Amino acid sequence: VWAVNPRNDTLDALVGYLNQYASQFFESTNVRCRLDVPETLSSVVLPAKVRHDLFLVVKEALNNVLKHAQASEVSVAITESAGVLGIAIEDNGRGFDAATSAENRPGDGLKNMPGRMAKIGGGFFLASLPGQGTKIKLTIKLNGESNAKATNG
Repeated sequence: VWAVNPRNDTLDALVGYLNQYASQFFESTNVRCRLDVPETLSSVVLPAKVRHDLFLVVKEALNNVLKHAQASEVSVAITESAGVLGIAIEDNGRGFDAATSAENRPGDGLKNMPGRMAKIGGGFFLASLPGQGTKIKLTIKLNGESNAKATNG
Protein backbone atom coordinates (compact mmCIF):
# COMPACT_ATOMS: atom_id res chain seq x y z
CA VAL A 1 0.00 0.00 0.00
CA TRP A 2 2.86 2.39 0.85
CA ALA A 3 4.45 1.97 -2.60
CA VAL A 4 1.34 2.97 -4.55
CA ASN A 5 0.37 5.95 -2.41
CA PRO A 6 1.21 9.09 -4.46
CA ARG A 7 2.08 10.99 -1.27
CA ASN A 8 5.13 8.72 -1.01
CA ASP A 9 6.48 9.40 -4.49
CA THR A 10 9.65 11.22 -3.42
CA LEU A 11 13.15 9.97 -2.85
CA ASP A 12 12.96 11.32 0.70
CA ALA A 13 9.83 9.25 1.41
CA LEU A 14 11.50 6.10 0.07
CA VAL A 15 14.63 6.60 2.14
CA GLY A 16 12.57 7.34 5.25
CA TYR A 17 10.51 4.20 4.73
CA LEU A 18 13.59 2.02 4.16
CA ASN A 19 15.19 3.48 7.28
CA GLN A 20 12.11 2.75 9.38
CA TYR A 21 11.65 -0.73 7.90
CA ALA A 22 15.26 -1.81 8.49
CA SER A 23 15.26 -0.48 12.06
CA GLN A 24 12.04 -2.30 12.94
CA PHE A 25 13.03 -5.48 11.07
CA PHE A 26 16.11 -6.04 13.24
CA GLU A 27 14.72 -4.47 16.43
CA SER A 28 14.00 -7.70 18.33
CA THR A 29 16.89 -9.72 16.89
CA ASN A 30 20.53 -10.24 17.81
CA VAL A 31 21.63 -8.43 14.63
CA ARG A 32 22.74 -4.82 15.06
CA CYS A 33 21.54 -2.65 12.19
CA ARG A 34 23.61 0.42 11.31
CA LEU A 35 21.98 2.96 9.02
CA ASP A 36 23.81 5.63 7.07
CA VAL A 37 21.44 7.95 5.23
CA PRO A 38 21.98 11.46 3.89
CA GLU A 39 20.58 14.34 5.93
CA THR A 40 19.18 15.94 2.81
CA LEU A 41 18.02 14.43 -0.45
CA SER A 42 16.89 15.87 -3.74
CA SER A 43 13.17 16.29 -4.37
CA VAL A 44 13.17 13.64 -7.09
CA VAL A 45 9.86 11.94 -7.84
CA LEU A 46 10.04 8.14 -8.03
CA PRO A 47 7.25 6.19 -9.75
CA ALA A 48 5.38 3.60 -7.66
CA LYS A 49 6.92 0.71 -9.64
CA VAL A 50 10.45 1.93 -8.91
CA ARG A 51 9.73 2.41 -5.19
CA HIS A 52 8.02 -0.98 -4.99
CA ASP A 53 10.80 -2.94 -6.69
CA LEU A 54 13.56 -1.15 -4.77
CA PHE A 55 11.77 -1.89 -1.52
CA LEU A 56 11.29 -5.58 -2.40
CA VAL A 57 14.98 -5.99 -3.24
CA VAL A 58 16.06 -4.32 0.02
CA LYS A 59 13.52 -6.38 1.97
CA GLU A 60 14.86 -9.61 0.43
CA ALA A 61 18.45 -8.63 1.19
CA LEU A 62 17.61 -7.88 4.84
CA ASN A 63 15.65 -11.11 5.13
CA ASN A 64 18.64 -13.04 3.78
CA VAL A 65 20.90 -11.44 6.38
CA LEU A 66 18.59 -12.51 9.20
CA LYS A 67 17.73 -15.94 7.81
CA HIS A 68 21.02 -17.15 6.31
CA ALA A 69 24.03 -14.98 7.12
CA GLN A 70 24.45 -15.72 10.84
CA ALA A 71 25.59 -12.11 11.08
CA SER A 72 25.91 -9.99 14.20
CA GLU A 73 25.81 -6.73 12.24
CA VAL A 74 24.36 -5.34 9.02
CA SER A 75 24.84 -1.89 7.56
CA VAL A 76 22.52 -0.13 5.16
CA ALA A 77 24.11 2.87 3.46
CA ILE A 78 22.14 5.09 1.13
CA THR A 79 23.83 7.64 -1.11
CA GLU A 80 22.74 10.11 -3.73
CA SER A 81 25.40 11.46 -6.04
CA ALA A 82 25.44 12.78 -9.61
CA GLY A 83 21.80 11.79 -10.13
CA VAL A 84 22.28 8.21 -8.96
CA LEU A 85 20.75 6.56 -5.91
CA GLY A 86 22.93 3.92 -4.30
CA ILE A 87 21.87 1.45 -1.62
CA ALA A 88 24.57 -0.76 -0.11
CA ILE A 89 23.69 -3.58 2.29
CA GLU A 90 26.64 -5.29 3.93
CA ASP A 91 26.78 -7.92 6.66
CA ASN A 92 29.55 -9.53 8.69
CA GLY A 93 28.05 -13.00 8.38
CA ARG A 94 29.29 -16.30 7.08
CA GLY A 95 29.07 -15.36 3.41
CA PHE A 96 28.86 -17.86 0.58
CA ASP A 97 30.48 -18.62 -2.76
CA ALA A 98 28.92 -15.95 -4.98
CA ALA A 99 30.41 -17.63 -8.03
CA THR A 100 28.00 -20.52 -7.55
CA SER A 101 25.25 -20.30 -10.11
CA ALA A 102 21.98 -18.83 -8.80
CA GLU A 103 20.19 -21.90 -10.18
CA ASN A 104 22.15 -24.07 -7.74
CA ARG A 105 21.03 -22.08 -4.69
CA PRO A 106 17.87 -22.83 -2.72
CA GLY A 107 15.04 -20.30 -2.93
CA ASP A 108 14.31 -17.59 -5.45
CA GLY A 109 15.36 -14.46 -3.54
CA LEU A 110 18.84 -14.00 -4.97
CA LYS A 111 17.58 -15.05 -8.40
CA ASN A 112 14.85 -12.39 -8.42
CA MET A 113 16.85 -9.44 -7.11
CA PRO A 114 18.90 -8.69 -10.27
CA GLY A 115 15.80 -9.11 -12.43
CA ARG A 116 13.79 -6.64 -10.34
CA MET A 117 16.57 -4.07 -10.60
CA ALA A 118 16.90 -4.62 -14.36
CA LYS A 119 13.13 -4.08 -14.80
CA ILE A 120 13.45 -0.57 -13.36
CA GLY A 121 16.67 0.22 -15.19
CA GLY A 122 18.87 -0.24 -12.14
CA GLY A 123 22.09 -2.04 -11.38
CA PHE A 124 22.71 -4.96 -9.03
CA PHE A 125 26.09 -6.03 -7.65
CA LEU A 126 26.72 -8.92 -5.26
CA ALA A 127 30.00 -9.81 -3.58
CA SER A 128 30.39 -12.63 -1.10
CA LEU A 129 32.95 -15.18 -0.05
CA PRO A 130 32.67 -17.91 2.59
CA GLY A 131 33.63 -16.48 5.97
CA GLN A 132 33.71 -12.89 4.71
CA GLY A 133 30.11 -11.72 4.73
CA THR A 134 28.04 -10.41 1.86
CA LYS A 135 27.69 -7.03 0.19
CA ILE A 136 24.88 -6.03 -2.15
CA LYS A 137 24.91 -2.73 -4.02
CA LEU A 138 21.85 -1.37 -5.82
CA THR A 139 22.01 1.63 -8.12
CA ILE A 140 19.42 3.50 -10.11
CA LYS A 141 19.61 6.68 -12.13
CA LEU A 142 17.21 9.28 -10.76
CA ASN A 143 14.84 11.10 -13.12
CA GLY A 144 16.19 9.13 -16.05
CA GLU A 145 14.56 7.32 -18.92
CA SER A 146 14.70 4.10 -16.90
CA ASN A 147 12.27 5.57 -14.35
CA ALA A 148 9.92 6.70 -17.11
CA LYS A 149 10.00 3.22 -18.66
CA ALA A 150 9.27 1.66 -15.26
CA THR A 151 5.96 3.49 -15.12
CA ASN A 152 4.91 2.22 -18.52
CA GLY A 153 6.01 -1.38 -18.32
